[in-house]
Amino acid sequence: MLIFAPFFHRDERNLDFAHSFSPEIWEEPRTRDQWPLMPFSAGTAICPGRHLVLLLTSNFLAEIIRAKDVTLTSHSLEPGSMPGLLNNFTLEFELTSPA
Repeated sequence: MLIFAPFFHRDERNLDFAHSFSPEIWEEPRTRDQWPLMPFSAGTAICPGRHLVLLLTSNFLAEIIRAKDVTLTSHSLEPGSMPGLLNNFTLEFELTSPA
């Protein structure tokens, strides 16, 4: 079984932030009555390593951002022009030493 999360996460009929970068949506817990956002699934199939994944990736990214200037080189992701689906495997970045 596959739950295609971008179908839920990019439905502008149900989410007013469907096509924008809105990290503030994660500041408060969501209820079952709200449109589902499922980064790690839910219920009995919830990812058992979700907390470890979030800890390691956030620390990894923080260390990169602290040490380097990061520039997205493969796409133009301007506000208001986010693609409906973005293949994260095609993202390319340039890391340079801070000036």
